[in-house]
Amino acid sequence: MPRPANPQQLLPPFHLSVVTTTDPVTGQLSRLLAALQVFAEYRQYRIEAVIVDDLKLWSEAPALPASPCLRCVPIRYAGQRGQLQAALTGIRQASAPLVLTLDPDMHTCVDDLPDMLETLAQGHALVHGVRTHRSGLSPLRRFGSRCINVIMRYLGRLPIDDIQSPVALFYRDFFDQHAPAASQCRNPRLAYYALAGSALASHSLKGSATAEGVSQYRFGMLLRLFFDLLGDAIVVRRFTRQPHGYHSNTQIRHEQNNNRSALPPPHARQP
Repeated sequence: MPRPANPQQLLPPFHLSVVTTTDPVTGQLSRLLAALQVFAEYRQYRIEAVIVDDLKLWSEAPALPASPCLRCVPIRYAGQRGQLQAALTGIRQASAPLVLTLDPDMHTCVDDLPDMLETLAQGHALVHGVRTHRSGLSPLRRFGSRCINVIMRYLGRLPIDDIQSPVALFYRDFFDQHAPAASQCRNPRLAYYALAGSALASHSLKGSATAEGVSQYRFGMLLRLFFDLLGDAIVVRRFTRQPHGYHSNTQIRHEQNNNRSALPPPHARQP
């Protein structure tokens, strides 16, 4: 007697995987999931929300909301790996052809998704979200952020602002294609940005994060971060000197699969 089909296998594939982390500020994760639900219903997308418990806030995986257009995938692991490694873990778990990374407190940035999808469809492989509304930063954190941007722009030759923004939209196969090279860098995210070359685009976010509270940065932490970034910039600079072929591959994929059902064309944003 044939085995009954898995209900998940009967559903259409996901259009978008959203990778985020657990929520140190009560209520932000639920607001992010609610915003994704509204977006998915309006765009007729199926979204996979991959939530990595990087802060060990869950003693066990919680019951998360689910619907035909939104599925939550909680991930828990042993040990402390940091936010960057948590994001990489979530990306490897993602099953959709498109991946969006962002923090729970940036749930208002979901409103920027239509514009970011539009930019990606213009032949880019990766769209970096630049935070333009950061008035709540302390002077120390603002100074540290400015130093980081200057280092990566002039020494690392990355032509983008707000390098520490967690918001990025990209093709999953771009991530897989450059994984071996990116692993050579202590900060693989910066390596991916460099390897994207002309296929990298920036988008100024209209949304903003919630109040960030007291800065966790201290002078000693900023100093260590400065020297770490110097090393990262040297490695990233080497990547920016290499030719990159993903841009042409992206163009071919758009031409050959212009009407593919897995990636609906972007529509006008809901007023």
